[in-house]
Amino acid sequence: MWPNSDMENLTTSQVAALKKSLRLLDTEKLAGEFYGTLFKRYPQVKHMFPTDMKELGIKLMSVFELVIYSFEEKKHNEFSLQDALIKPMQELGKQHEAKGVVTEHYTIANDLLLEILVKQNKAAFNPEVENSWRLALEHLTVAMLSRTNLKVAEMPDEPTLRDTFHSIMKKVLRK
Repeated sequence: MWPNSDMENLTTSQVAALKKSLRLLDTEKLAGEFYGTLFKRYPQVKHMFPTDMKELGIKLMSVFELVIYSFEEKKHNEFSLQDALIKPMQELGKQHEAKGVVTEHYTIANDLLLEILVKQNKAAFNPEVENSWRLALEHLTVAMLSRTNLKVAEMPDEPTLRDTFHSIMKKVLRK
């Protein structure tokens, strides 16, 4: 069962803060600034990325949206990622690894993303919202870096990230 027992879960108010803050974001601007700043500060990673960054920016924001809407309450007021999302995130992590991404790159990316989120949304990103994002990114990172094979009964054998996204969005839209 997910999550890692050492990982802090999110609370009801943190999940609500994530969803609210996500709706306020200019995702295209955020993705553009994220990658632009990443390449400026860490030019040595540029070779890992395609030349057309627009599509990658859309994928990045889609993953964040998927993750934020994928927190479920496991115990009273303790939210973590849905088990169905773990295997696709592991696969995404393997794809990143194949391109040369190492564990330290996740820390760099998460810190940079938080910096840009706060900078672009100063009024909305109070300490609770920032901490909520930090925890959500930690859950995403741990899922991507985990190499255990979880067996979840309701999961298809090899769900794709797209399949999981569509399944979760259907659940969200029904609420």
